[in-house]
Amino acid sequence: MPGVDPLRLLPFLLLPSPDPAPAPPPDGAGALAGSRTALRAVEELRRRVERLSLACQALWDLAHSRLGITEKELLDRMEALDLEDGRRDGKVQRKATPCPGCRRMVSPRHWACLFCGAPVDRPPFL
Repeated sequence: MPGVDPLRLLPFLLLPSPDPAPAPPPDGAGALAGSRTALRAVEELRRRVERLSLACQALWDLAHSRLGITEKELLDRMEALDLEDGRRDGKVQRKATPCPGCRRMVSPRHWACLFCGAPVDRPPFL
């Protein structure tokens, strides 16, 4: 979509929980508090999955109606992305890449090298 910055969607998709759960007390009552914390975390994950599902449905509707992309093309692309790591497992996983500054390997979880601090190019949704 011309003129739309996909990174603008990230805050909507990955909103942090408005009510972070406190750590449970260290005594025996901690089990009950821990279970409540776990339930809140599960509910937050459920809300995030629902937001991501909504965003995926909206993107699919736009891609199909405005660009004429077929369901087969979408499924083929999903399979190609899945196989990029060499495994058909329904996940997109990236491997470590060399740092552009010091050439040491940088985990795909990091946006900058832990050794020299150089920024590392990463896809916005991984």
